[in-house]
Amino acid sequence: MTANRSELFLDKKIFGGRVRRLALWVSVGLLLVVASLVTYRISGHKRFLTTALVLSVGTTLVPFGVKLGYSLFAELGQHLHLFLKEEPSLLEAVFASTMQRRLRKMEAVYFWGASFGVLALAAFYQGGAFDFEANFAHETKILLQAQMGITIGIAGLLSGMGLYLMLMMASVVWELGKFEVKLAPHKFGVCTVGGTLLKIYGMTAAIWFVFSCSAVVGLRDIVTPLAVLAGFSLVFFLVSFPVCLLPLHNRMVDEKRRRVVASYERLEILARTEMSQRDERYIRILSEEKREYQEALDLPEWPFGWKAMVAVGTSGIVSNLPAIVSFASKYFLGK
Repeated sequence: MTANRSELFLDKKIFGGRVRRLALWVSVGLLLVVASLVTYRISGHKRFLTTALVLSVGTTLVPFGVKLGYSLFAELGQHLHLFLKEEPSLLEAVFASTMQRRLRKMEAVYFWGASFGVLALAAFYQGGAFDFEANFAHETKILLQAQMGITIGIAGLLSGMGLYLMLMMASVVWELGKFEVKLAPHKFGVCTVGGTLLKIYGMTAAIWFVFSCSAVVGLRDIVTPLAVLAGFSLVFFLVSFPVCLLPLHNRMVDEKRRRVVASYERLEILARTEMSQRDERYIRILSEEKREYQEALDLPEWPFGWKAMVAVGTSGIVSNLPAIVSFASKYFLGK
């Protein structure tokens, strides 16, 4: 694989090469975890043990998730020649250059991260994350609100950046549709693309589940923050997965059509054979052609199976399980 993993912004060195960005972002998350625990210990306010702490844990997990997702995706690039009709060196070069070009757009990464951070601050503000009791001194309330705002803002920034990078990886899959595909009835061909994406989406769902838990308890209004978290994750899981695979799907349909038509035409030729010429050799050839025709009919048309779609849908539900349970509880208790 010609892709250089140092091109991922989380791997780049900063501060004179002494610290990598991955370590920096993980350290930020761990500092937020410690700060939440210390603030809870000092102030006794449970919101720092629920909302703030959970967001801090999620912030710590995001860099690991992006790193693991990138590693899985880079590994996929080593097997492109198994299901794409092109020279392996060209496939690796195109895959590597596309990944580097997409993942190096730092302005876009930080823009979407900052945008989601602002949206998260607004949603949690509406939910009452900054409401503290009057028994706290004015200066103390300001400090508590500032820490809560920093925690929510950084969590929103990192989660927005993580989602954007995952979408960029999905967009690279879209580019694979430019090549003709090789089809095989087993799952180790082009279906490995869907399998790799499924692993990445499953990991993202687990991290998003942690973020969703931050808005379940301790807030005046859980609907607004949960709606924001649920809305973004549902779009990500249920839309981006099938959409990014559409070009590959079209290529697979074209290749399947070509093979089915070619096999059917050979069967038609055999069907016109005179009865007097249908000997043992003819029967053997006919049997082989029927087998190849059935294999062509059984070839996949999508780079994933129905189980993968069920898994993606399940990931979308699991990532929003806190929202679903909370909304359902509120509705039924309201009744």
